[in-house]
Amino acid sequence: NLSVGMPEEPVAAKRLQRILEKTIEAEDERAGWDWPDRSENYLRHTYCFYILDTVRMSFGCKGETVPEQVHCCMRVLHEFQQCSVETDGVQLLRTKSGFAAGVAGDGGYADVKLLLYADLGKHVAFDGTEIPLRIIGEVQLILEGYEAVKKRMHLVYEVNRGSFDRKRRR
Repeated sequence: NLSVGMPEEPVAAKRLQRILEKTIEAEDERAGWDWPDRSENYLRHTYCFYILDTVRMSFGCKGETVPEQVHCCMRVLHEFQQCSVETDGVQLLRTKSGFAAGVAGDGGYADVKLLLYADLGKHVAFDGTEIPLRIIGEVQLILEGYEAVKKRMHLVYEVNRGSFDRKRRR
């Protein structure tokens, strides 16, 4: 008796401006790291490898009460935990809970974010070349009661993140 819904509109891919911000953050966090046998030029191009949530989707965990919504969310999470690349073509890589102790969500919002690897098979190009279709993406599990909060809190999130601060370009 679970009620899981899809959003009314597709979750947009991460915008280029945010990808650039996250790339700069990754570079700042890893300043001075040494990678044996790799040049500085190579390292400069690897900071974008830390951005794994450019492709996203969400599921709304529904229910008449908050405990029902939480039960739905936990059940969906459990199902993803049971998946494997071999049997399902999907593997859970990481879970990040906005409900964890000590985590404060912007504007009162919280969700559970899953980082997934998906093997979607192969595409045969016009010349017969087989191209593997594999991707890492994010799935957000959102309690029904938080869906309305998410719509209203985006500006708060952007301000807290510093999106409107003047930043130096690299």
